[in-house]
Amino acid sequence: MSGMFGGTGTTANTFVFLLWATLRHPEVVTKLKEELVSVVPDAGVVPDYQICAYPTIVAMLPRVAVRDSTVAGVPIPKGTIVGTQNYTIHRWEMAFPDPERFTPDRWFDERTSTERKEAFVPFSVGARKCIGINLAQMELSKLVAAFFLRFDATIDPSMRPEDMRMFDNFSAGPVGRKLLIRLKESHDPKQIISEVRLPYPDGLAEEDSKQGVSSGQAGPDL
Repeated sequence: MSGMFGGTGTTANTFVFLLWATLRHPEVVTKLKEELVSVVPDAGVVPDYQICAYPTIVAMLPRVAVRDSTVAGVPIPKGTIVGTQNYTIHRWEMAFPDPERFTPDRWFDERTSTERKEAFVPFSVGARKCIGINLAQMELSKLVAAFFLRFDATIDPSMRPEDMRMFDNFSAGPVGRKLLIRLKESHDPKQIISEVRLPYPDGLAEEDSKQGVSSGQAGPDL
């Protein structure tokens, strides 16, 4: 059950945010399609960037300090509850310069590669990292390739940035619970409007928003 949740539901949320971010940047879509057609593995930087910008597990995973210690000059007494939060870590400017800007090419910047590898922790690290990591990465790679090779897509004009604000219910998703996109087959002029709806019970996102769970973040350029 943990594997099914860790590698499927969160992947669906990630793909929704990936479409939202990528489809608003036609130049990125064009380059991605070119790379996919030429079978260049660099296409994988878009899923990686998306997981970084919109980590679907944004809740802090608490741990208890087993001994007195000091981290970055901050004393942490034994018994203190500590944890990390992906959304903030993935906006650390030393690792991700201009973090709110949608620039997948940053993953080729060798100047920040060391810091970026250390700070990129959407699946956590160590012995207790997400057991769905390989399933999720495989799914995202295949989803990106299948979707962008088959379809030409645009965001429906009715979508607003505030609809895509992240709410944190341990596994994050957009407040609006859906994404409307206009689709057509790459070689077919007929266009349809498709609704990508997230698998949340009715009212969950609205209730989370009322309780102040929403992170209020859509990113000015994401």
